[in-house]
Amino acid sequence: MTNGTVTKNHNQKSKTGIIIISGSLVLLALAYFAWQLQFEPLPFKPGAATNLPAMFGYLLLICIFVERSIEMFLSSFRGAGANKIDFELKNLQGDINEFEGKKPLEDNAEMQLNDLKVKLRATEDKRARYRAESGYLALWIGLFIGLAVSLVGVRILGNIVEMDNLAEKQKGFFIMVDVLLTGSVLAGGSEAFNKIMKVYNSFMTKSAENNKA
Repeated sequence: MTNGTVTKNHNQKSKTGIIIISGSLVLLALAYFAWQLQFEPLPFKPGAATNLPAMFGYLLLICIFVERSIEMFLSSFRGAGANKIDFELKNLQGDINEFEGKKPLEDNAEMQLNDLKVKLRATEDKRARYRAESGYLALWIGLFIGLAVSLVGVRILGNIVEMDNLAEKQKGFFIMVDVLLTGSVLAGGSEAFNKIMKVYNSFMTKSAENNKA
């Protein structure tokens, strides 16, 4: 085992340990606040379960709008860079194909072909990093837009839970959690939301079958 592999494994273990410790501290903090605040459990609104499909439909429509907004931002700020790298890849692959079509090659041409292949791999790595950065940026843009939409009043929990008689402190925490939850769901996009809808539909179908039995 090389030193690089040992260092990589050590770094992975360190990151895993940090994540576990951070998660444990967050859970302990939540448990402490729950013990200190002792909020009352909230009743669900009458017919909340039957109204969920309509709510899911509206939220799915908003998810599609959020996705289109993300695409607009990314195409504006990242599209030119992606096109430039793709153009480089196309040219490098074309040059490689041209060399390989002339085989057998002389020593000098063989070296040029190897250099082109090295450049191609480096450019492919560059494109992969650029795509990963775009995905990371899209996640944060989606979260920002989702939180903004949730802040103006489009929320999930508020539509299924009674909150009219809440104390001011509990109501404030409730709205904060609702904004974070709804914003995160909207940031996940329509594909993630479709999965939520499929789980809900599957659950409701099984419940109906059990009731008939």
